[in-house]
Amino acid sequence: MKQVKHVVLYGVSCAMSVSHELLDFLLDQLAPLGNVSARRMFGSMGVFLDGRMFGILSRENRFYIKTDANNLEKFVEQGCEPFSYWVSQPSGERKQKRLSYYEVPDSALEDQDELMFWARLGVSASMPSG
Repeated sequence: MKQVKHVVLYGVSCAMSVSHELLDFLLDQLAPLGNVSARRMFGSMGVFLDGRMFGILSRENRFYIKTDANNLEKFVEQGCEPFSYWVSQPSGERKQKRLSYYEVPDSALEDQDELMFWARLGVSASMPSG
């Protein structure tokens, strides 16, 4: 059995629908990146490398990667969908918000090399520009 190092989980024991098995699997697959961790964030899990968030595991158990001007087209070309959520407005209306995170292709969850390709794009996008 492969030994995983540098994986830290924060707040995983809370009641939410994120699959702990999927989270453990993702963290295991992403461990070659380095100090990968996950933290509860509004019912989902933020996925971090050295304190910088580059991914989101949603409560619907979908894995999203941070995008920017340099990598967004790759996600769009693959038909990946953006992470979105609904916010209630003071007027009572609900408005959909989209973040700059896009779901990885389904095939990436079955192939560690492909998952690492997408994850590295997200890590790069999470770095400060300049």
